[in-house]
Amino acid sequence: MKVGVERANRFYYPDILVCCNPLEADADDYFETAPKLIIEVPSPKTAATDDGEKRINYQTLASLAEYLLLDPKTHEAILYRRNSFFWPHYFWVRRMSWSCCRLNFLAVWPYSWDLFFTSL
Repeated sequence: MKVGVERANRFYYPDILVCCNPLEADADDYFETAPKLIIEVPSPKTAATDDGEKRINYQTLASLAEYLLLDPKTHEAILYRRNSFFWPHYFWVRRMSWSCCRLNFLAVWPYSWDLFFTSL
């Protein structure tokens, strides 16, 4: 499913999209406008767009709370999380290999804690 970004007059196809709003009877079958979380897995060809144009446009969506980039080659993750005034980003490096069921990262900046992501 694609995401519609009205302010940019663009549509994008994210790798993973999570919505928490109730399903409405008149919901569009082709695109979503209120995602809560978007996850992208950049390739060498899409990395600049994923962490550039797409990120900037996604961040204009009022519903979006987090934007996560997962690098399959380096096993690094960058999480952009909305707060009151701006979008700080957090950087994680691999502690263990990724699997199809669980992603395990050790936070190295700006804090030091373990963060576990479980696949949907």
